[in-house]
Amino acid sequence: MTSEHDFSLEDLYTVEGLAAQFPKLISVSTLRWQLRSRHQNGLDSSCVRIGKKLLINKPRYEAWLKSRAGTTNAPIHAEDISTVSGVYFLIDSNGEVVYVGQSVNVHARIEDHRRDPAKEWASAKFIPCKREHLSAMEKEYITKFQPKYNKTMMSTYAEGRLHG
Repeated sequence: MTSEHDFSLEDLYTVEGLAAQFPKLISVSTLRWQLRSRHQNGLDSSCVRIGKKLLINKPRYEAWLKSRAGTTNAPIHAEDISTVSGVYFLIDSNGEVVYVGQSVNVHARIEDHRRDPAKEWASAKFIPCKREHLSAMEKEYITKFQPKYNKTMMSTYAEGRLHG
């Protein structure tokens, strides 16, 4: 019989070890922030305490991260992503990405977009990312999706005037 806390030892990582597995995505401080509210955010089932060490199951963390990639049609609650830096996507009612942006505070930036009637969108997603990788990741997704509200930025990237 297995329980939700049965883990393979090779899948368990310390905070520092897991952050090192995702160098462009997550920092030690962001991971610690996520773990502090693990009982509320659903990350608790990915963790096990051995002595004084809290270890994280990498496959379960990856699944949690994908599930938390920010899909939302409802208002975003500050406690969910209050100070998470990342790249976010505004998506229209047809499921098309219409805008890609970056922010050191995804919650605040998406709330700014909610108050801006110039862009029509139905939902938002985000990918947590270390601050130092925001520009490169944003550029990558703008190039990939070519969203209609990012046209000026795409031509700037194409002309090589913006260096991330």
